[in-house]
Amino acid sequence: MMKTPKHIEKSITVTLDQDEAFDLFTANLDKWWPATKDGATITLDPGFGGTLKRTGPEDDTEILGRITHFEPGESLTFTWQKGDEVIELLLTFTQIEDGTRVDLVELPLALADAVAACKWIPDPEEILLAFKACARPVMA
Repeated sequence: MMKTPKHIEKSITVTLDQDEAFDLFTANLDKWWPATKDGATITLDPGFGGTLKRTGPEDDTEILGRITHFEPGESLTFTWQKGDEVIELLLTFTQIEDGTRVDLVELPLALADAVAACKWIPDPEEILLAFKACARPVMA
């Protein structure tokens, strides 16, 4: 019997405008990404084909995923290894009255279509919760 792929959707609202939320998520990962608790830094090389990288305290670098779609201020898609499965995460940023809604959709990929050299990173829900905790209102 063929196993049906799991499709996961999660949403959060942050009190930042759309561009600020996108910038925090993409340009300031080291401020909120859960994996940085061990002293490592997480960086994102923006643009199609860019990488999501972890650099450890000893300057050891590993590729966590690759960007498959990048539309500044709007959306971002990247791959990563989750256990023995390679998945793709799509994040969209939508301006709403009280801030920005960030939607995350997790879709499995066929291993043959996956980007080689992807490594494990935290659970998608943990990523959104850490991002939300860091996204504070900007005081004028």
